[in-house]
Amino acid sequence: MLRKYTSEHDCPLSTAQSSHMQASSTVIDNCLVDDFRFMSIDRSILKEIVHKTRTNLGVNISYQKAWRAKEHMVKILHGDTVESYALIPRFFDKLVESNPGTCTALEIDDCGHFKFCFMAFGASIEGWKYCRPIISVDGTFLKCKFGGILLTASSQDGNN
Repeated sequence: MLRKYTSEHDCPLSTAQSSHMQASSTVIDNCLVDDFRFMSIDRSILKEIVHKTRTNLGVNISYQKAWRAKEHMVKILHGDTVESYALIPRFFDKLVESNPGTCTALEIDDCGHFKFCFMAFGASIEGWKYCRPIISVDGTFLKCKFGGILLTASSQDGNN
């Protein structure tokens, strides 16, 4: 199995093949991670991974291998989702420490899995006292491994 990518090769072109079983998803994403560093990672990126692997590396890969390369690339660029959820308690502690009056809450189920969290900055809590009682609520579905919904609520004084 191929474990390392070397950008300079001295193999004759006659020995190169268009489909290499050794071109693992890890090798592919390590070769292409810089090309995708500033792109949004969504489903359309899979076709781009297949195309760039064919044009840049001269290797035809399957859709499944492109999917695995994308998953590993996301971990390289953005970190692991499970590890990110594990950072929430420490983030909340630092947030409360650096922003007086900030309110945070974290709910975890009996199995230790994340259920929900809430945070409100102290300055926002204080500012709500002077706002008109008009509230705007917006939400979006989180399109990650664990899903979820992100809700925001805000208010604005129309006189200012």
